[in-house]
Amino acid sequence: TDLAAFDTLVGSATVVGLGDGTHGTREFQRLRHRLSRRLVSSLGLTTVAVDAPASETEALNVWVQGGSGDVPRLLSRLYEWNLNTQEFRDFVTWLRSWNVSAPPAQRVHLVGLDVLYPGASMDSVSAFVHRVAPIFDADIAVWYQ
Repeated sequence: TDLAAFDTLVGSATVVGLGDGTHGTREFQRLRHRLSRRLVSSLGLTTVAVDAPASETEALNVWVQGGSGDVPRLLSRLYEWNLNTQEFRDFVTWLRSWNVSAPPAQRVHLVGLDVLYPGASMDSVSAFVHRVAPIFDADIAVWYQ
């Protein structure tokens, strides 16, 4: 009941941003987890975006959707120390639990929005270029360094 004001504040918004005053502070992470759970369970949120690379986050999303994977390893590949915490591990574990029993339309997806670490994304681009236009392999290699 203490989050009723939060529901009013969110209203009919379709995008909600949750930040923090400092990265990695346990209390901020726990509150964000709690607010996100509320957004999912009471207000119908179906996508959670985190400050992590998209390609690496997709591997964690596969796990959140019920796929296989080793959570500590998946978290370590996000390049973000503040996501490689027990608090965030608890949150993605909750997302997976939610998705197990939620109807398909209410399942939550985890996406990454950070472009500072394009490693896996560039691997995909490089493989695509090699497959369709190998003449540009050297150009990709120079840009990728």
